[in-house]
Amino acid sequence: MAYATLASLKAYLGISESGDDAILTECLDRGIAIFDGEFSFSFEAQTETRYYCRDDVDGKRLWLDAPLLALITLTNGDGEELGNATYTLRPRNRAPYWYIDLNSASYWTFDTDGEISVDGLWGYTTTAPDDAIQAVLRLTAYIYRQRDSQVFETTAIPELGVLTIPSGIPADVRKIINGLRAQYHLA
Repeated sequence: MAYATLASLKAYLGISESGDDAILTECLDRGIAIFDGEFSFSFEAQTETRYYCRDDVDGKRLWLDAPLLALITLTNGDGEELGNATYTLRPRNRAPYWYIDLNSASYWTFDTDGEISVDGLWGYTTTAPDDAIQAVLRLTAYIYRQRDSQVFETTAIPELGVLTIPSGIPADVRKIINGLRAQYHLA
């Protein structure tokens, strides 16, 4: 499941007509990219192949650069596909996995193209947490509403008070992001 769809965003914003669908879709893509950029990975699982070199190997351990939920295919640097009896995903018995250990009879090789390929389901959860969905909807709504704003960053001090128009990520979205960092033990 995606963080949000065009339909769910329109429902969140209370929009029923289709006149702004193109800009809403662009704003949704941008909101998702900004949210994922806060974590350097996506909470929603994605199937892809990632590549690793010698620098990612420490003895028999291959360090992964993103959370791995499920391994589809592991190919050594010599082009040989490694069977599941030759490795252990770590931490053992608990996804997401952050590294792969080879058993005592196996070795990482870099003969063919110098890269190990890991094809798998990458992300932190198979479905995005409700807080992540809410943050993406809220952030996307904020981005969408900025299109009509004449001023993006300003603080005015009129005679009767102070008016501040915030820039960047809204405070409520930042609070959700920080909560997710704490919940999933992320730096």
